[in-house]
Amino acid sequence: MVDASGDQRIGFPHLHVRRCGSTNDLARALAARGAPHGTLVTADEQTAGRGRQGRSWTAPPGSSLLASFLLRPQRPPSGLFALAVALATAEACEELVPGLEVGVKWPNDLVVAGRKLAGILIEGRPQESWLVVGIGVNVTLRPEQLAPELVDRATSLALEAERLGRRVPVPSELATALCTTLARWTEPSGLERVTAVWPSRDVLAGHTVRWSSGSGIAEGIDEQGRLRVRVGEQEITLAAGEVHLGTGEAPAETH
Repeated sequence: MVDASGDQRIGFPHLHVRRCGSTNDLARALAARGAPHGTLVTADEQTAGRGRQGRSWTAPPGSSLLASFLLRPQRPPSGLFALAVALATAEACEELVPGLEVGVKWPNDLVVAGRKLAGILIEGRPQESWLVVGIGVNVTLRPEQLAPELVDRATSLALEAERLGRRVPVPSELATALCTTLARWTEPSGLERVTAVWPSRDVLAGHTVRWSSGSGIAEGIDEQGRLRVRVGEQEITLAAGEVHLGTGEAPAETH
């Protein structure tokens, strides 16, 4: 259903469907039809979810928050925008599960103790001044619902809440929290804080990372949100792409 309140805050109007191919695709279609800034699309299940680098993204029905936010920024987003979305998502998760400590694997995978909790996929048409921010968070996912090879590589808010002795949240609660944290982090004052806050959540710093043409030691981000990497006596910067821990870990999938 659509909440036709006319409110332009993030999260309004809100379209929820039981099943769709991809919430990002639905949001893109709404953008093309002139849907307003802040429009939120959620689904219980996706049949054609995708992540960065064209990977597929699947989750059992009702086990995850599958959300896409349509944003119409007043100015072209900087390289810090995707990192701000990751910080907003981490903050929302921690608000629902007190005591939870969420790290971010540059550019925008969320992890808890090395296990993936969430992924983000941002798509858009800068020439048309809109972006679709797709966020997938494992909320009630159980180990038995995972493929065997992912049991030790993924987690959920439910699993972490039980570990901490906290109440298990539901996807709709996380969507509500995200509306607030996204608004806070994607406004100009929020973007200005990204480089200062990033080190407290950065799980790549000090680790070996590798990419298509080399490897080095991650040393945080620069003022444009690029990854700083020490290669011998030199420092280089990398834009978002196939960068992952150099310990044999496969690149994580994202929403």
